[in-house]
Amino acid sequence: MVFSCFQDLEDESKAESGYDETWKKQVGNKGRSRQVGEKFEAVELGCDLLRKETNIILRQSMSTQLRLAFMFQMAEETGLTNVYVAQLLKRQAQLNPQTLSTRASPLDEAVMHYGENIKEITNEEFGNG
Repeated sequence: MVFSCFQDLEDESKAESGYDETWKKQVGNKGRSRQVGEKFEAVELGCDLLRKETNIILRQSMSTQLRLAFMFQMAEETGLTNVYVAQLLKRQAQLNPQTLSTRASPLDEAVMHYGENIKEITNEEFGNG
């Protein structure tokens, strides 16, 4: 009878030990699940950041394309090169009387009187770049 009591205690101890191991595994699994969840959240935050940066780059690219199209259109309508028109708009070059034609005259007037304002408005509308 004493032997069976010890046997019962030993069986209970084994059962508790099995319970402890199961509990430790569950706690370990919860910890790993939490780590996976944290990593997933970090990946989501990274993806959101990349989306925002991509949108910024796309907007900047579109504004650059619009500014270039505007400049090319001015160059085409005045019969001047696009680089020369860009220099005129930035007041880095002067419009020589020899290159001045009837079509370029409005550009000269616009650059002389409104060049800085045109530049500021263009930068405001399409970004500074």
